[in-house]
Amino acid sequence: MIDGSVDLSSKILSMGAQRTFMKELKNKTKEALETMLIEKRKVLRDFRFNMTSTQIKDVKIGRNARKSIAQILTLLNQKGTTSVSAK
Repeated sequence: MIDGSVDLSSKILSMGAQRTFMKELKNKTKEALETMLIEKRKVLRDFRFNMTSTQIKDVKIGRNARKSIAQILTLLNQKGTTSVSAK
C-alpha cells in the first residue's frame, strides 16, 4: 500500500454485511448518507488508481464500492434531491 492511500481491504462488505448495510442506511439522515457517499466515491477512486498500478488483487472491492454508491444514491433520491453532484 502506498503512503496516504486508503486501506481498501477494510472497506469490503460480505454479502451478509451488505444486507445489514442496507438496513442501516435506511435509518440514516440525508446528511449522513451524503457523507458516506463522498467516502465511498473516494474508496472507488483509490481502487481505480491502485488497479492501474496493479496493487489490488481483490477486484470485489470495486464492485462492492459501486454497489454501495448505487444503494446510497437510491436512498438519497427516495428522501429527496441530493446536494452532492453525481461524478
